[in-house]
Amino acid sequence: MINYINKFIKTYFHNFEFDCTFVLLSSNGLNKPSMKRTLLLLALVMSSVFGYSQTAPNAPTGVTAAQINLENKALIEWVAPTSGATPDGYKVYYNVKGSTVIDSTVKLTTLNATLSNLKLDTVYNVRVRAFKALTVPKVDTAYSPYSTTVNVLIARQLAKPNFAIETAYTTFDEIVLRLLDTNKYATHFMVKVEGDGPAVEHEVLKTGPETVFKLTALKAKTQYMISVKSLRKSGSTVKDQSAYTDIKYETTKVAPPPAAINFKTEQDCPYGVAFTWDYASGQEDIMYVVVQASTITDPWNFTNIGNVNANEKFFFWSGAEPGMVYNYRIETQNSTANRLSGVHTIGTKNWTEPNNPVNIKTIYKTPNEITFKWDLGVQDNTCKTNIIANTEVQISINGSPRQHVADLPPYAPQEYSIKNLQPGSIVEIFLRAHSDKQLYPSGYSSAKDTTYGPPQRPANIYGGVFADNFKNNYVEIWWDDVKDEGQYYIERSLDGTNYTLLAFVKENVVRFKDVRVDEGVSYYYRVKAENWVGASGYSVVGPFTVGFTSAPSAPYGLTAKKQGNSVVLTWVDDTHKEEKYFVEKSTDGGNEYIVIGELGKDVETYTDNNISEGKTYFYRVRAWNRAFQYSNYSLPAKIIIPAAASGFVFDATVFPNPISESISIKAENADVKSKYTLKIYNQTNILVLEKEINFSDDQTVQIKVPNLAPGSYNLTLSDGKEKVSKKIIKL
Repeated sequence: MINYINKFIKTYFHNFEFDCTFVLLSSNGLNKPSMKRTLLLLALVMSSVFGYSQTAPNAPTGVTAAQINLENKALIEWVAPTSGATPDGYKVYYNVKGSTVIDSTVKLTTLNATLSNLKLDTVYNVRVRAFKALTVPKVDTAYSPYSTTVNVLIARQLAKPNFAIETAYTTFDEIVLRLLDTNKYATHFMVKVEGDGPAVEHEVLKTGPETVFKLTALKAKTQYMISVKSLRKSGSTVKDQSAYTDIKYETTKVAPPPAAINFKTEQDCPYGVAFTWDYASGQEDIMYVVVQASTITDPWNFTNIGNVNANEKFFFWSGAEPGMVYNYRIETQNSTANRLSGVHTIGTKNWTEPNNPVNIKTIYKTPNEITFKWDLGVQDNTCKTNIIANTEVQISINGSPRQHVADLPPYAPQEYSIKNLQPGSIVEIFLRAHSDKQLYPSGYSSAKDTTYGPPQRPANIYGGVFADNFKNNYVEIWWDDVKDEGQYYIERSLDGTNYTLLAFVKENVVRFKDVRVDEGVSYYYRVKAENWVGASGYSVVGPFTVGFTSAPSAPYGLTAKKQGNSVVLTWVDDTHKEEKYFVEKSTDGGNEYIVIGELGKDVETYTDNNISEGKTYFYRVRAWNRAFQYSNYSLPAKIIIPAAASGFVFDATVFPNPISESISIKAENADVKSKYTLKIYNQTNILVLEKEINFSDDQTVQIKVPNLAPGSYNLTLSDGKEKVSKKIIKL
């Protein structure tokens, strides 16, 4: 029966407490368990019958617990349930975390509670239940389920931690700390460091009774002030912190010495090498400097070859073998570390053969003697690898075997004279340098000259026809220079037999440009050298034919004048491109012409002896070359032959021609009392001079023409009725 009642109570009434029933039973002395359960069952049945049962509320939510001002108190807060039966009150349960014993309960009707007399450095579990009182007072109470359990730490005020500096592990940029903390609930340390700049704080997670922390990136040779405090944090929020410990001091060690950089070879001579280097910074941290070397054949086998002071950056080593290549490096040392530089390679120069003499030239010469002078070859005055001890001299005359004639020291005049020679002797000198190490080149430097005599004939003469930028033709010739010439003479021929002097040029000039050439003409040239002793033979080149570039220009200014029983035609030769002129005549008023004359180049007149009195004749002229054939015709000239010719015919002669600074004119049948107009035209038919003149009694006149440029011109002389045209050349 009792078991059944117990099962019934536990199943259907687990949310109720029956304080009233227990009180009644106790007061009557009925405290046996079996009797209590029986009476309780009876009370429950009666409550159910008479309607006194009550539904339990839902559990509270949002329970929080926090220590109050680091005291042994805690504030517990929660939120009333928002559904189910409305609670009549709440009951707070708390116990030490990890213990199964409920330390205490608090029963109240507010939404918060303050727990007092808690143990410091203890964590408590806290949970809350809501309850609903029965309608019959002090009979029974309906409770909600428990809220979620929350923890609250009732902590003591944090005490200062302790720490130690592990000096054995201090380096130039690190200090190691051992952090000790007896605060049970401290979570972190704050390490404050001051020394190189403003103070810096480092937050360190506490990992146990001892926490090792390393300060890094410190400055070498610097004293640092270090202090530590304890922190208790919840998440990122600092809940409590101790005061800082007393300051402890530690000085970082000297930094490792800097490595040598920026090597520069100062000397690489056979008798020793020298080099310099630099440091980026920190040279004051160097205590010792060791110089090491290895050969290129065993590059990693370095040996010490010397030491220098810490403030020096130069080293000279006389132990380097000539012609060998060595690797060098610098080891810098101090109490912290040793540091090696990169490798600097220097190839030691070897002794070399000297350079032979240069700039050999003739400084004195007669028909019987010649003196050569020269400069010593370049010497290595820095490393003395090829210093000249003497100069060997050999000579050959007219191709004879060479003879050794002298050994000249470098301090003696570097020259040598050969005497008792014949005029025109070919003398060749050979020079070779010898060093102070008994080294010398395999070959010689040499020069050749000839004693005075007539110069050699110019060799390798050649030339050609060319045109300038304005399409003006010219012939240019070249030849090899000969020795001892005073000047060169250039002569020109139109037939390769009869030459005339064209120009002469001074010594060492080996080209000539002939600009006075005509198209369609072949030219021959010859050149000879000459000095005070005599002249060479000629060198001949040519012919050079200037080709035609276009048809000739038409002649202009054609006039026809009757002279005696003939008609004299004159015109202006306006071209250099003609080979012939053709003269044509018409007797029918200019309808049909026939060729009456074929003339050569540069001809400007033609006489027609086949005329009749009382006739009218028309004449015209045109030029011709083989490449482009005919020019245009000149304008026709008309002449009427009177039945009885009378009066005089005017003509003139110009001399000299070519002209220079003045021109003379000799007239025929001129009227000395009349004025005549003189006009001069250039090759482009532009008037360059116009002047009125009078002839003297001997029918001559002289005119100054100083401003005419060299070239070909056309001169006309007119009395207003008749006109004479002449071609002139100005040199």
